[in-house]
Amino acid sequence: MFAFVEEADLVRLSLIGGVPQSDAVSQWYAEHGGEEQASSFNYTVEIDVMPDNLDDLPDLANRFAAIIKRRYGVPAYKYVVPRTCDSLMRFHGVLSKAWR
Repeated sequence: MFAFVEEADLVRLSLIGGVPQSDAVSQWYAEHGGEEQASSFNYTVEIDVMPDNLDDLPDLANRFAAIIKRRYGVPAYKYVVPRTCDSLMRFHGVLSKAWR
C-alpha cells in the first residue's frame, strides 16, 4: 500500500500485489471510482482519496474483513486481509487528523 500526495486535498492510494479480492470489494471500487488493473503477475488498485470520500475507507476495510469470515481459497488471506484492514484504518486516521 502506497499513498501519493497529488494535491493538498487529494491523495492517491495504491494497493499493489496480493490485494485481497471479492465481489463486494470490486463493487466498492466501482462505486467509488477505484481503478483496477490486472496483469499476468500483478493486481493493482488505485483510489483517489479526498476529504469528501475519506469516510468511505472504513467501509472498504470492512469489505476486506468480510472475505475471511467465510471460506476463502487463498491461504495468504489469513495474513494479508487483517494487515490490509489495519493499514486502511490507520491511513484513514492519519488523513482524518490532517484534513480536519
